[in-house]
Amino acid sequence: MLWVRYDVQRRQRDLGVLLSNIRLPLLPPQLLADLENNKMFSEDLECQKLLMEAMKYHLLPERRPMFQSPRTKPRKSTVGALYAVGGMDASKGSTTIERYDLRTNTWVQVGLMNGRRLQFGVPLLTISCT
Repeated sequence: MLWVRYDVQRRQRDLGVLLSNIRLPLLPPQLLADLENNKMFSEDLECQKLLMEAMKYHLLPERRPMFQSPRTKPRKSTVGALYAVGGMDASKGSTTIERYDLRTNTWVQVGLMNGRRLQFGVPLLTISCT
């Protein structure tokens, strides 16, 4: 938005193309409502179409299979999770296993170890059944 606002007269015409490369359906509905109320978006037909697509994605979850497009699929880096195992918890070793979800920006405790651990490694094992 700052890029467009820097030179609105020249750059607003590119706003629809710019928005078409953003995964609007994966943004929080509150942000979509704010964008809809923004004059730059409400005056551009392509922006209105993209915002409507995103809002339908949130309002009609049972129809999401019909709304599939590159804008509704998370990037590969947001599909997985990051795990934190052990480490230091304030002044002592930790027993927790936590998972960070990139899509929701949250940490969730997923397990406990039977003892405190720090300064160690955790291997990843992937088994393919093909």
